[in-house]
Amino acid sequence: MSTPVHILSLFSIIVTAIYLYLGVFILRSNPRERLNRVFFLSCLVLSFWSFGYTFLPGAADKQDVWFWYKVSAVGWTIGPALLLHLTILLGRPELLKGRRWVLPAVYLPAAYFLFEAWTGSLGVVDFVDTPFGWSDVYGAATLPFIGYLLYFPIYIGLGLGLVFAKGRGSDLIAVKKQSRLIAGTGLPLLVLTGVSGILLPWLDVRVPPEISHLIVPVWVLAVWQALSMYSPMTLTPAAAGRDVLKTVADAVILVNRDHKVVGGNPAAEELFGLDEAHLHGRSIAGLIKEKDPTAGSAVDDLLEDEDTENLELIFRGEAGEQIPVSLAASSVVDDFGQAAGAVLIVRDMTERQLAEESLKFVATHDALTGLPNRSILTDRLRQALKRAKREKKPFALLMFDLDEFKQLNDFYGHKVGDRVLQEVASILSRCVRGNDTVCRLGSDEFLIVVENLFESGDSDIVAERISSSLRRQLKVGEHTISVTGSIGISTFPFDGLDPETLMKKAHLALYSSKEKGRGVYQFYSPSMNTKNQERMAIENRLREAVDKDELLLQYQPLVELETGKIAGLEALCRWNSAEMGLVSPGTFIPIAERSGLIIPIGEWVVRTACLQNKKWQEAGLPAVPVAVNISARQLQQSDFVEMIELILDDTDLESHLLELELTESATMQNLERSKRILGQLADLGVRIVIDDFGTGYSSLMRLKLLPMHAVKVDRSFVENIVDDPKDRALVMAIIAMARNLGVEVVAEGVETREQLEILSAIEWELPGIFRCDKLQGFLLSKPVHTQDVPDLFDRAEQPDSPFQSLKQLVSGQEAAAESA
Repeated sequence: MSTPVHILSLFSIIVTAIYLYLGVFILRSNPRERLNRVFFLSCLVLSFWSFGYTFLPGAADKQDVWFWYKVSAVGWTIGPALLLHLTILLGRPELLKGRRWVLPAVYLPAAYFLFEAWTGSLGVVDFVDTPFGWSDVYGAATLPFIGYLLYFPIYIGLGLGLVFAKGRGSDLIAVKKQSRLIAGTGLPLLVLTGVSGILLPWLDVRVPPEISHLIVPVWVLAVWQALSMYSPMTLTPAAAGRDVLKTVADAVILVNRDHKVVGGNPAAEELFGLDEAHLHGRSIAGLIKEKDPTAGSAVDDLLEDEDTENLELIFRGEAGEQIPVSLAASSVVDDFGQAAGAVLIVRDMTERQLAEESLKFVATHDALTGLPNRSILTDRLRQALKRAKREKKPFALLMFDLDEFKQLNDFYGHKVGDRVLQEVASILSRCVRGNDTVCRLGSDEFLIVVENLFESGDSDIVAERISSSLRRQLKVGEHTISVTGSIGISTFPFDGLDPETLMKKAHLALYSSKEKGRGVYQFYSPSMNTKNQERMAIENRLREAVDKDELLLQYQPLVELETGKIAGLEALCRWNSAEMGLVSPGTFIPIAERSGLIIPIGEWVVRTACLQNKKWQEAGLPAVPVAVNISARQLQQSDFVEMIELILDDTDLESHLLELELTESATMQNLERSKRILGQLADLGVRIVIDDFGTGYSSLMRLKLLPMHAVKVDRSFVENIVDDPKDRALVMAIIAMARNLGVEVVAEGVETREQLEILSAIEWELPGIFRCDKLQGFLLSKPVHTQDVPDLFDRAEQPDSPFQSLKQLVSGQEAAAESA
């Protein structure tokens, strides 16, 4: 083997090594990166080309020459396809997304030409021995050979074009430089490769020798250089670390093995009040102890165990202010696994502490009033209990609840209601001492913990102070509102020794206060517990009353003032308990309301009254409406209208013969819903009556929105109409208001002849004010049992009955008015 051959073989083996080095280097930098893997495969395949030409020039015979020729063919047939794949990833990677056919189309020609090179000649028909070793001899231009001559430059040229276009279309300097380097070196080297590997051997020019396999690596080196130097930044922690440190809010400090500062970010400089030059070389332990002299051994332990998290310290700021900080340390090791230093992160916890305190406050305090809420009440009570036991002084719980707040809230609206709650919370807070606690339990209910009492009854001073403060009217926006509150009081240790018992008994006392009226406070007494047990017993028995057929209806007539005829019947629910006897409606109806039993009981009342009215008609009695009282809770049922419609269908009662009586407050709890529900009932033909008219938060503007047919003047006005001119004037005003609304007027609670005479004489006494349409009361008839209703109609026609005397009274007044 001659010297030139040795030189060519040496260069070829060096190129092979370069290929392998470049491929492995790029692959190891990021094995998961697809571009790196394709570059590695390109280098590996091209190394076959140079490796084959390492031995081909100096082969012993032609058989060996053909062997090394086929080895080299792996590089110059598959190499262009891999290089095109590489440049696609560099220039137009989106071409590969969702197009599975692209890569098979790229590599299929490469596989074909490799097959032709191994089984045929692909243009090379022989080899001749030259001073530079064996050299290719090309034969006739076959189709596979012509195809390869097009394949090689088209693939390489197309790839260069993609990279060049990517550079022109990008505004990134790195991308532009990368494309220029790859395309700028690739084009001339492509020409040189074609001249050396194909053109010169084709023309039988053997000097210089064929060195195309030594030209291609120059371009591969250029690609490697471009990937290494000019690739757009990949945001890995290592690449972005320096810039991240500049922007991170935490102080980050780098220390060496001796715990000396070797670097830090701007936040570290600001925290320690030193620039980078003065930080460098300082002992980190000394810096921390200067900021927190109490740190002591905690810092030393932190530095010894360099994987510590959340060491909490209090730094002293430049102005002497305290700065809560959290320290964390993480060790850094070199490539051999030995400790090289540590990274310390110092976090200012001021904002976090403020946020935590804010969240804690939100979780433990009422958002509307700012008072402590139920979540911390138990803890406050336990603390009060401990202090009371330690100091041997009683303390009291005052359970406060606004009277009729729901009606106020519904009448004025939720915004005004919220303002009232805020004002009341402020009043309660001013009525107690600084060491006492005021909590909002929910809605309009508050709890006050009054400590350090000298006597158990001293808490009434606070209760009186609260009641006195609430006597002054509240100014809420444009409204002036009067409010009162009921208070129930329990005292430690006399009423209980634990928070739960004291709370329960304060509730019982509050319940008792509510029963006695507005603005009342009461201390707990054992009798309240007895009353509560009685209420519970009544509720339990009431649950069985419907099934046991213990409920019954009585009927009280409504009489026309003009004619004295019965114009309707009001169904009144009664309970004849097998165990307790006849239970007053005033006792069991409120219990039914609170427990929800009013729903099934109310449905039973409506169904029974409708069924009975139908039976009376079938028996030949006059067809008059039967009235049933409906509570606010019933009105809020989602299927209330459907229930009424079903009962009317089941009983075959004409809808206008059913009247539903509702109080003002019941309709005002949700005016829009009430308007919709009552409208649907009116559309069915059911008559709507507003009961106890004038006792609630009456508003003509609101009431006129409701589809009502009649109003009932409350018995409290009728009761004093004889002796109290104010009540008499109120009755006149209510009648006038109702007339303006175009509805009938019923006066209930008529019990004396004097009341009757005044009600019937109103029209003649004051022209323009109309008298009532109907009357109801004991003077005319007490409620009667179902079986007595036919007799009631019979008595109404008798000359000596109260009904006929009513007719005579009205006729006499009319005659007297005409003669006057």
